[in-house]
Amino acid sequence: MLLVAAIQSSVRIEAWSRIEALQKLARRTFEAPEWNLETLAQALAELFRADAVTLLLEEHGVLRLSASTDHDLGRGYDEVTYRPGEGLTGTVFATGKPVRISNTKDAAEVERAIYKQRSGPSHPERDELGPFGGAFLGVPMLFGHKVVGVLRMSRRGSSTRFTSEDERVLQFFADFLGAALAHSWTLLFNRSVFESVTDAIIVSSREVGGQGDAVPRVIIANPGALALLGRTQTEMEGIDAREVYAPGEYEIIRQSLLRTLLSTKRQGEHGPIESRWKRADGTFVPVIISFRFLANQLVVPNTLYTIALARDTSESEQLAGQHKRLLELLDAIEVAYFQDDQNGITREPTDAESRITGYTKEELEGLNRQKLYPEPTQRNRLLERARKNQGPLVQVVQQMVRKDGTRMWVEGDLRILRDFEGREIGVEGFYRNVTNRLRLQSFLNEDTERVLGDDELFDRLKRNAELHLDYMSSLSHQLQTPLGALIETLRNFETGILSQQRLMDRLPYVIGQALVCSQLVRNLSYMDKILQDEQFHRERVSLTKLAIETKLDFLHLLHEKRIDIQVDNESLDRMLRVQGHREMLRQVVVNLVDNAIKYSIPGSTIYIRGRNWPEGPAFEISNQGLPISDKDREKIFERGFRTRQAYGLVPHGTGLGLWLVRKILEAHDASIRCQQVIEGGQKRVVFRIVFPTTARRTS
Repeated sequence: MLLVAAIQSSVRIEAWSRIEALQKLARRTFEAPEWNLETLAQALAELFRADAVTLLLEEHGVLRLSASTDHDLGRGYDEVTYRPGEGLTGTVFATGKPVRISNTKDAAEVERAIYKQRSGPSHPERDELGPFGGAFLGVPMLFGHKVVGVLRMSRRGSSTRFTSEDERVLQFFADFLGAALAHSWTLLFNRSVFESVTDAIIVSSREVGGQGDAVPRVIIANPGALALLGRTQTEMEGIDAREVYAPGEYEIIRQSLLRTLLSTKRQGEHGPIESRWKRADGTFVPVIISFRFLANQLVVPNTLYTIALARDTSESEQLAGQHKRLLELLDAIEVAYFQDDQNGITREPTDAESRITGYTKEELEGLNRQKLYPEPTQRNRLLERARKNQGPLVQVVQQMVRKDGTRMWVEGDLRILRDFEGREIGVEGFYRNVTNRLRLQSFLNEDTERVLGDDELFDRLKRNAELHLDYMSSLSHQLQTPLGALIETLRNFETGILSQQRLMDRLPYVIGQALVCSQLVRNLSYMDKILQDEQFHRERVSLTKLAIETKLDFLHLLHEKRIDIQVDNESLDRMLRVQGHREMLRQVVVNLVDNAIKYSIPGSTIYIRGRNWPEGPAFEISNQGLPISDKDREKIFERGFRTRQAYGLVPHGTGLGLWLVRKILEAHDASIRCQQVIEGGQKRVVFRIVFPTTARRTS
């Protein structure tokens, strides 16, 4: 009894030691980045002193070889498979219970009985001369109540049989192994297929048909595919995949898939491909399909699954038709549609965009849209606005550049395009050329940050027409006075009433009246040039010379009002180096000097000088006279605006001069402001023109 107890204790210790070793083996196997089941089989063979250890995994109702220490296994056959009930392995598969057989006469009889049910190749439990002549132990790998595989081992020509303790320990390990392998394959399959966001998914695998040919069989289809095809899961499982496609479509796709498989070594994706699926009622539905390839590398040879991820495009085709009609309508009203990819490359150019930008459609296709913007960062700023808007179209008014380099203003809308997973794939939108419309708004003193609606614009035009009539009436009156005086002087000289000496005395006054008329006419001329945005030649302009010439032109008025003009030649020459249109800049100086004389106190002095300011070099003209309130200092640059005080002092002014001054300066990239300052204890009005920093002259 003591001997029996000692033997049992020794067996238990050995069993626990082996369980401990199996646990370490499991951790080492499944914690590795990639599982090596061949190494696992070799370790089990050493641990159980077995001549052969084989792992077989269930795949669609059949056991398939996964790993074995017997390298002759399956030699001469395409693959090793067991169906339920085939041989000892098939018996374990069918019953879900272990089978343990020793090298005994009874065992041989059991094997013979089992092999009567078997048809197929000989495997290790059957040697060349007949039934297997050694010890056999096969246990099921279970996941819940499902047999997911069989783990078997054998000993040849040995009297050492497998014990019940061997069976218990191996079953312990097989349960763990089955749960790990089944869970891994399920996760791999589900993540690759059923968790994908798409309309329809069909998984197929090729198997040998009744005539020895390879037949693509549908393994499973998701609910989206079943609804699209009008079939049940039972109808779909096992169906020839070619029946899912319209006649001839499958073979076209198959050739394309084969080329991809050869080039990618059975990895990656293929597509998208446009095709047609066949519904159960015989009708066809247009689809666009992407294919993924998934190999079950746990079995030998690997099973390759083809996963078709499809979208019903029948609605898309309708939308495409609507999209085409929309583009035709937009084109008819000169609105350009555009679409570009995530790199800003134009993908869908239109005729309207070709006409607006000056590029041909061929040039637009593949053009980086960065070239259409005057600033390199402008497109990125627009995209940031669109991202913040999170979906809806963003309305913009911006400058763009035509092929010939000219700039234009456009009004449009754009939005970010995203795929079904939320990733940015491009931008789309539409726009129209509003350059002339904004010029008109600018002429009407309206905000150019937005494009006015038709009703608003017509209302502004009506009011402007009324203002224009008032302006023409005022201009007529202003021209009539100096022209009348000029004509009267000349007639008096002609009739002898006015002597030559008196004419010479009066000549500065006559010239001054003519200059007033000339100034009014030139204002009209430059106003037309500015409104038409005419390009002009730039040259070096001396503001000192313009200031002195203007002073000489106005000597008669200065004499009449006892006003002096002091031009600081040195500061103007030192501070300013201006490139521009000489006559336009002359008109700026003339208009400012004319205003200063009109509204100055008799006996006062007008100062013209150059100054340096942080924002740039400046031309300043100041006078002592009619004050301008804070609220009116910006309004006086609006077309037609005059303060009440100015109107009371000079009733027939046009309100055009300062508006034109600002427009000319804007064309020279300069700005003008009106300020009130205290100099020498006196309040003075200063008009400061700040030129670009390139106008600064180094001393």
